[in-house]
Amino acid sequence: HVGIDADGVVGKINRRGREASGPCCGSACAAAGYVKGVMGGSDKSTLPGDFLDAQQYWVGCELLKHGERLEKADEEMVELPLALFDCQNEVMHKIVSAASKETHGGKIALIGGIQINTPAGVSEYFLPKVFEIIDTDGNLVESLLPALS
Repeated sequence: HVGIDADGVVGKINRRGREASGPCCGSACAAAGYVKGVMGGSDKSTLPGDFLDAQQYWVGCELLKHGERLEKADEEMVELPLALFDCQNEVMHKIVSAASKETHGGKIALIGGIQINTPAGVSEYFLPKVFEIIDTDGNLVESLLPALS
């Protein structure tokens, strides 16, 4: 997900009880900071022992694959959720491919996108990125995304 605050700043959100807007998504911003550091010459992190820290480690490592993309982006905070979606989409396709044999001739619908959080009183949005039907071999049968346009 990504936030857009009351001033239209992408990557921030206004939260109840706070005067100023803050990062949204915090995990994405932390991962982007990690990627910037590594791209600038800092050492890569090692797998932490704590499960919760390991989740953030994974986000940073996956996002690192898109480091040049983020560096070249006109607006990094606009590109960040798109790059993270691509990371998550790759993982989802791996999971679906591994599990698709269990459908016993059925099909799997895979729907994904980016939730766009907005300030109070403003409608939130969902940016659809994937709407696919997958067969028992993990192959794309049909992309229904064009039907949403």
